Amino acid sequence: MSTSAVRPSPRLVALLLVLAVAVAAAGLALVPGSGARADGGAAVPERFDDGSCTKTAIRVGFALDAGDGPGRAAADRFAHDLSDLVACPVEVVLRDSQKQLLLSLALHQIDLAQLDPEAVVVADRVAAVDVVGMFATGQEIPARQAPARIWVRDGSRVRTVADLRRRTLAIGEQLTAGGDLLPRRALQAAGLRAGDVSLRRIADDGDALRAVRRGQVDAAVTRLPVGPAEAAGLRALWTSTPVLADALAIRPGVRSKVRRLVVAAARALTATSLGPLAEREGIQHVTALTSVPLDLYAPLAVELDALTAAGQAP
Repeated sequence: MSTSAVRPSPRLVALLLVLAVAVAAAGLALVPGSGARADGGAAVPERFDDGSCTKTAIRVGFALDAGDGPGRAAADRFAHDLSDLVACPVEVVLRDSQKQLLLSLALHQIDLAQLDPEAVVVADRVAAVDVVGMFATGQEIPARQAPARIWVRDGSRVRTVADLRRRTLAIGEQLTAGGDLLPRRALQAAGLRAGDVSLRRIADDGDALRAVRRGQVDAAVTRLPVGPAEAAGLRALWTSTPVLADALAIRPGVRSKVRRLVVAAARALTATSLGPLAEREGIQHVTALTSVPLDLYAPLAVELDALTAAGQAP
């Protein structure tokens, strides 16, 4: 069942339409899956047009900073092991953000992507992607990331989320549940409306925490695990419930033979292949990817709709 079964608010519908228009505009030159150019130019063949991936690399997208060495190593390990299983080349493609990953999936520039759960909800509504699987632990139990947190300096006068009124909060990347959606819902729950808190986008957790220490912001959101050294001199003001783990999604339009091969191989990957990626989310003892229904994301879809109904863009 699609997350779109949870009826989105009118504001979210409008925002999704804007994103869909952006996708259409960016992909004007190529109509995915048709092999034809919308501008009347020469035809561009669809990827995997021969029904196999032996000559065409499978592109796997990750939202990673170009300087993130450990993250790139984890992505390369995943791609290498997937390539061994499918007996086809697999290429790692880096994007700056979840939004860019979503657009790349919709435009068929990449075939698979590791998506944040909020991005999964939006991708389901805008790009009709399918979830191949989610990180799991134990007996195919869907894993959850480390909880998101809002941090302040130890000596700060800010004692509650409501105290952030007329202060500056470093918030995480758009289309991330822990970095953006749930912290902003926490502000709403504390009676704060759009504009009551000055929001500053800092996608990297380490940069956000440094901004708090330097007094550049009053508080900062983190969505990934924070070690004792990183938390030194800081105090957690708010902690979310554990967030659903990232999921591996596949774009629509992949030829059925290739799709079946890729999905089966991805679900056959072991903890050795998945562990480096899962550990970055605070997930221990990861097992193989587990198939999950999109209904699992319905609570996040409700949170997203509530945020946009209050006039705040995702």
